[in-house]
Amino acid sequence: MIEPRPDVDLRLAELKQSGAYAVYAITALREEFGLSLNEAKSRFAQSPAWAAEKAAAEILHQQILDALREDGTE
Repeated sequence: MIEPRPDVDLRLAELKQSGAYAVYAITALREEFGLSLNEAKSRFAQSPAWAAEKAAAEILHQQILDALREDGTE
């Protein structure tokens, strides 16, 4: 797990509150804090402010995998 940085967590909460999209929040972390894409995505995924979006993305990802398996595509 990446060490917590209160400034990054606060910025993620601000972005969520302002109605930003997930992609914009990750991009903002990269630009404002100089994070790599992987680190920005990891911090986004660990953010309590974005927990609902992360859970929804995980459900969608699993549904896609399940559909591919049923289709024999995977």
